[in-house]
Amino acid sequence: MLTTCISIATYGQKHPTKNWLSKKFKSADSILIISHHRTKGHHESDSTGKEIPIQELILNNKPNYSIVKERKLIKGQAIDSLINILGRPSIRGNFALAGCFSPHHAIFIFSEAKTSYLNICFDCHREESSEDLFKLPNFDPKRWDELKAFYINQGFTYRLK
Repeated sequence: MLTTCISIATYGQKHPTKNWLSKKFKSADSILIISHHRTKGHHESDSTGKEIPIQELILNNKPNYSIVKERKLIKGQAIDSLINILGRPSIRGNFALAGCFSPHHAIFIFSEAKTSYLNICFDCHREESSEDLFKLPNFDPKRWDELKAFYINQGFTYRLK
């Protein structure tokens, strides 16, 4: 297994991330969280042993609903919780990351004709996003734990053991 070590520094000043992130989430037409079949990484098989082909997360600026296992439109307090999780400054430290990147969860933000996304792998603690979410703070262990708990609290079970 490939492991990467990253350093994250915080400097105690107010973090501007929460402001732009809050604005983005609050002005969105809707926010959808999902669990999905893998879009990258190792191979998966269905219950008969047949390999499930790797598919794209986004098709024509829309989620690829054919890979979705669970989904939920979030509103109100759930959006506020997600802003708090994603928008807080990172904790200082060195964190080891595995190299599998086989994401099974995603967050979609729909605004007019634009779809933003954050594709998440809870196994290796890596994520990828649309360009407009690229300035999110690095994910530290606390953020990963909070995000996983958020999905569980929203009723998700797929690949969250």
